[in-house]
Amino acid sequence: MTAALAPLLPFQVALAQRAATAGVNVIRAALPPLADLTEAAAATTKVAGPVLVAGEELLVSALEHLQPALLAATSRAGRVAWATAVRVTAAVAPSAEGAVVVGVSTA
Repeated sequence: MTAALAPLLPFQVALAQRAATAGVNVIRAALPPLADLTEAAAATTKVAGPVLVAGEELLVSALEHLQPALLAATSRAGRVAWATAVRVTAAVAPSAEGAVVVGVSTA
């Protein structure tokens, strides 16, 4: 069909052929580097996989050893906070307008 229409639209046909040729050349130039890049990424993932798993296991092990110490420190801090706690209660006095009665007591 292109050959049949070529005499009717010579400029447009030549332009379309040049664009198609340029597109093919760009794709031919871009595909090999992309394939190399994909292959390198796959190889890196294969090599890095065991290293990432080992790092995760080390991190989990360290956190498991650290957890009892953190729990003890948190418990101790809670006991200290409870021992030093002060309760503050406030109530509006019914007899005076806007008056506030504040009471302070240890827990």
